[in-house]
Amino acid sequence: MIVSLMALALLAQPPLVPSSSPYLTIDPCVDVDEEAVRDLVELELRGVRVTGSPLPESVTVTCVDGAQEIRVGTSPATEQPTVRTLHLPELPTTAPAAIEARSRELALAIAELIRGPALAPEPPPPAPAPPTIAIASTPPAPEPPPPNRQLGFAAAYERFSEGATLAGADVFGALRVGHLYGELRVGGRRGSDQSFPAERLVTRALDASASVGVSLLPSRSRLAVGLGVRAQTYLVELSTDSADSTPQRPVRLAAVFAALAPQLALAVTPHLLVTADAAVGLPVRGIVIRAPEQQKTASLSGTLLSIALGAAFAF
Repeated sequence: MIVSLMALALLAQPPLVPSSSPYLTIDPCVDVDEEAVRDLVELELRGVRVTGSPLPESVTVTCVDGAQEIRVGTSPATEQPTVRTLHLPELPTTAPAAIEARSRELALAIAELIRGPALAPEPPPPAPAPPTIAIASTPPAPEPPPPNRQLGFAAAYERFSEGATLAGADVFGALRVGHLYGELRVGGRRGSDQSFPAERLVTRALDASASVGVSLLPSRSRLAVGLGVRAQTYLVELSTDSADSTPQRPVRLAAVFAALAPQLALAVTPHLLVTADAAVGLPVRGIVIRAPEQQKTASLSGTLLSIALGAAFAF
């Protein structure tokens, strides 16, 4: 029976948690019962031992300027000593009850100071950095190339240094590749009539030209300036109206000129252009017209001066 009771008593006791108590040092000036303080601290720290929290290595209590300073040494939970200053009540008498009350207050302060870092929860781990969301930037769409083809029409006027003048209209097409361009023109002309004593000379012509050149400004500029060379051909029909209404067979001749031709084009919209060009040329093959009296009349010869104004559609 006695053995059974002892076994039950041992089983009823809480399991011991191995832990070392802090080394307590109290200066005599504190005027407390050191043993009572140690026992009360041990009692207050029972919960800390059960949880297995680390305890400081030492606790020192000293007097500082009429107050009491508690210095708790380092432990695995604290890297720096913990210091607290308190004012214990003055002892009105050396009666045991007064010393016991003073000792109890000191023990509670020491236990509270030890429990603070010992029971403090571990700081939560730092929050993971938010994932970096890489937003793929969409590259800007490449700017479409400017239109390099043109179709248009132009009104033209030409004067030759030998006196003849022609006026008419052309249709033209152009192609631009980089800074280079080429152009073809086809049109019709009517010359000024020349009157003689017995007849009147009428001049009509078909013209065709081809030119190549280079642009002098960037292709994306609204104003295009070019300089080219042009081969201009005229198929001329000369007919006369005699006073006696005798029909005359028309004469057809050809004239060819080589000219230097500057050009301008202003983009009103991306697809609508206003064009202007001129030409200064010399005859490769001219036409000289002489009247019956063998006097030279206005001829398609000499220096050619030409100007044309028009519009074009670019695509």
